[in-house]
Amino acid sequence: MFSHEKFDRYRFEEVPLDRDIFVVGERWMKPYEEMMLRFFDGAEYDTSVGFISWFAARSISEDAIEMSWIVDMSTRYHELSVSLPRSEFVACVGCWQASEGPRVFVTDSWLDHIHLRNYSIFALVDAIGVKDRIRKGTLTTESLLGLRTSIDELASRHPEASFVSFGDSLLIKINWTVGMFDREVGYSYSPEVVLPLIQEVSRIYRDSLGLEIYAVITQGTNDYYGSAPIHIAPKGNHVCMNCLGVPFETIFAIDDAVRQSLRASAHPKAQLYIDVQYYRSLQLPYDFKSSSSSPMHEYRSRMSEVARKYIPCDAEELLAQIDRENINAIKRKEELAKRNQSRSRTRRPS
Repeated sequence: MFSHEKFDRYRFEEVPLDRDIFVVGERWMKPYEEMMLRFFDGAEYDTSVGFISWFAARSISEDAIEMSWIVDMSTRYHELSVSLPRSEFVACVGCWQASEGPRVFVTDSWLDHIHLRNYSIFALVDAIGVKDRIRKGTLTTESLLGLRTSIDELASRHPEASFVSFGDSLLIKINWTVGMFDREVGYSYSPEVVLPLIQEVSRIYRDSLGLEIYAVITQGTNDYYGSAPIHIAPKGNHVCMNCLGVPFETIFAIDDAVRQSLRASAHPKAQLYIDVQYYRSLQLPYDFKSSSSSPMHEYRSRMSEVARKYIPCDAEELLAQIDRENINAIKRKEELAKRNQSRSRTRRPS
């Protein structure tokens, strides 16, 4: 296929990096080739051939291409890191003579899988000053049991999230899906819901132990994609968070990078340290998100070939900006409605 001289053909190792790429299921290869051949002969370009997903390749290894998937650009900017195995790659073609960028064809099963599987938001909460309290012997059993009870109550109010306490830490997990337009599974990503949870957890630790907290937040793929958010063995003596993958590993990579940065005075302490993909997916006002008030800092994940960034910030400040953006969105809708009403009044009868 794609033997016409105007087609640009790319091998797996030659897929262009850091530019827009359309990813398409292999079922559309033949219809796409036929449409382009007609176009080469002077027919109109047919935009109805196939369904595209927006991607960018970030790195290529022997076995996989690490890619950024732009899941949503209409309601938020939501970027998701996924890995395309060599075994799921079918072809990559473009046509620079027709301003047709690279189009990666993949197996239909892989494309369906990444749309329909579960993804997760992870938040790792740590108490500050626990070691000092332990050395002083001021952490009582009563205060720890009170902390556990308060987290139980919080969990009962938020069944959409899973909570697991271990040591002085708390792991929060919320599953979400991308979905497909012709399936019952829909887009359920709502990252803003984590921030009020962090504030509630902060209050609980302060009231129960007299300690402040900080949290690391990420989002992305979870290789326990077909499982419930949490697993508890029938006998109750095994708890599994069903967590495996890049975003789960990166909460610990960010935590390690933050400790190194604080020792080097690279940035001040903050309540939140969040992966840049999660940060950019929040519905924040453009002027706030693009300002230099939120500098990015690099960290490395053992499960990624690409350097990543995290941002120190504050939950209360983010929530205030999200509220401002919601108010602005309401105003924009009201102004649009007024303009539409004005146009309808001034339109002359035909």
